[in-house]
Amino acid sequence: MYEAIDIFGKNLVTTEGNDWVRHRKATAATFSETNIRIVWTETLHQAQQVARSWIGTGHAPETVVNAWEDMKTLSLHVISRAGFGRKMVWPGETPSLSGSSVDAGINGDAIPEAHTLSFKAALSTVLENLFMVAVLPSVVLANIPSKTANLAYQAYKEWSAYMADMYQEKLAGIEAEHTSEDNNTGEVESMDLLGALIRNSASGGKDDQKALSKREVLGNAFIFMFGGHETTASTMYFAQIFLALHPASQRELQADLDAQFPADYPVASWDYDRECARLLATMPGAVLNETLRLVPPLMSLPKTTALGRGPQPLDLNGRTVYVPPGTRVNVVIPAAHRNPNYWPGPEEELHAFRPQRWLLDGASADHKQAGDLPIPFRPCKGAYLPFSEGRRACIGRRFALVEAVATLAVLLRHHSVELAVDDLATDEEVEKMGHAQRAEVWELTAAKARYMMSEGLSTLSFKPRDSVPLRFVERGSERFYQQ
Repeated sequence: MYEAIDIFGKNLVTTEGNDWVRHRKATAATFSETNIRIVWTETLHQAQQVARSWIGTGHAPETVVNAWEDMKTLSLHVISRAGFGRKMVWPGETPSLSGSSVDAGINGDAIPEAHTLSFKAALSTVLENLFMVAVLPSVVLANIPSKTANLAYQAYKEWSAYMADMYQEKLAGIEAEHTSEDNNTGEVESMDLLGALIRNSASGGKDDQKALSKREVLGNAFIFMFGGHETTASTMYFAQIFLALHPASQRELQADLDAQFPADYPVASWDYDRECARLLATMPGAVLNETLRLVPPLMSLPKTTALGRGPQPLDLNGRTVYVPPGTRVNVVIPAAHRNPNYWPGPEEELHAFRPQRWLLDGASADHKQAGDLPIPFRPCKGAYLPFSEGRRACIGRRFALVEAVATLAVLLRHHSVELAVDDLATDEEVEKMGHAQRAEVWELTAAKARYMMSEGLSTLSFKPRDSVPLRFVERGSERFYQQ
């Protein structure tokens, strides 16, 4: 099943046995706290750019027609910077950035010589046409008389060239460190995932059976991008819809933000070590956990028992069953997340958005850590699988959680997200409505949003087929408080 995503080389997802152990060892140290700090800093910057584009300055709020696309852009920008060291900017943003050695000359929106697409265009086009690129041989893709296929092939070639260039640049920087008296020369440059992966692979030893090859390094780099782009964007988008549908939970989240960030505490001063754990342990983290419970990144986890090893025992509530060798087993994630045997509370609430369930022991920063997922309430093993579990659990879960919680904090610190009722009433008409009329308009709009969240999602990986229009308004200017 996974062979199709070996587009650029074998990787952590597509290997098994000892080969997987080799990949895991090389990639595990890549997602370090140093890299996660880059995720934090870049997300804060990118989320502020999103807020400016959604909220504007000095104008009446405008409807955000497709927040999903903007969340994908934000996620693409974050993983481009933290994953590959390429900075991307929003329309109207100055690309000069900080002027540091990390950001100088590596703007992902520019088209360098010898390229026909920018780094951003090549990457986003490959991701948008991944099925076509993965399934069709490049020689076939190149000769299909279709503009979409031609663009997909062009992006595939361009992205391959970009990755080859980046590999050589970062490898040269790492090699220069070893010959320089100042060993910090290339340290900052290689804090991104690709640089760290090359460094880890290069230090794996001269034994080719231990170190990752260039193609394997690039294969893993692509999987980092593939696995962390739309999945994180979806979670951030769905969380905003859930909060728009549940204003009381949104106000509780904002109360926690108020307690953590005084009004005169600028985003530029938010410190990862001081702020992130508390965000994940209070309502912002609870909202993300509940969103991932109701709408996980995948429908199921495909597994199989090994051939030639005999039946594999499986414990089912104290009863042992034996699964024959070579048997395929799909773990259905939404079913696990809604199983009344493992989740507290009335069964009828298991399908409802209740982020407070994650705060059963109180919202305190003095929490126990469940792996690298700091939450006051800890589900039992096997009941919560948005990042899988065990040895094959998603290696980028910390990356995704930090990006998502930082985005929510920036967007909702001074503003509220509401459902846009444009299809039913203009702003002027809403202003003239009484409480009952507003409640009726809101409920009709909410019914459409609920339908999209239950019936309007693709089922292979949960992505929206249709958008839910949203509004971001200053706190205190909300129009629909009654729900």
